[in-house]
Amino acid sequence: MEAYDKGLAQVGEAQKELAVFQEKAKHKKADLEKRGAAMSAELTGAKDKQAEAEKAVPEDALTRYRRILKSKKDVAIVPLRHGSCGGCHMKVTSQTALSAKGGEQLVACDNCGRLVYWLDE
Repeated sequence: MEAYDKGLAQVGEAQKELAVFQEKAKHKKADLEKRGAAMSAELTGAKDKQAEAEKAVPEDALTRYRRILKSKKDVAIVPLRHGSCGGCHMKVTSQTALSAKGGEQLVACDNCGRLVYWLDE
């Protein structure tokens, strides 16, 4: 009987701990749901801004950007730093660097194909 009473006491304590844990979990879940809703609203706003900005970009450049972004999965436009691509970190030819510095046209990295732009340092 003594072991049974100890077991009941332990079960009672475990149930109290479980109730406390469930209450904390409920509050965390509510907090995460609020954060998720805020992030969803922010994402919607960002997509709207992106769609608005895309209207000012020529269609051929936008198509090229989307194709590169789809293949690279991270970034499609990177800076040139010290003659190296910001995406693959390989040196580009001097002609590519000069074209990027001129800023007259879209210039792609010779190695990875990402679009590059001149970064003054």
